[in-house]
Amino acid sequence: MAEAVLRDGELLLPHDTGCGADVITPEHGDYERLRSAAVDDDALNGTPEEAAEIAARWRRKWALEDRRSA
Repeated sequence: MAEAVLRDGELLLPHDTGCGADVITPEHGDYERLRSAAVDDDALNGTPEEAAEIAARWRRKWALEDRRSA
C-alpha cells in the first residue's frame, strides 16, 4: 500500500493516526523509496472515470504486493 502522497509537488507522509502529515524532503533517507510508491493526489482530481482507473490500478498493485509478502 502507498505510504506517501504527492500533492502540489510536495511529498507528504500521513501520520499513522490519520490526522495530518509530515513533508518529506529529498534529504530524508527514504525519500526515493517513498516517492516511487507515492499516490499522486493531483492525478486523483480528474474526472470520476480517471479517478476510478487510478484507484483500480493501485488496488491491483497492492494486491500483488500482498501476495508477494504472504
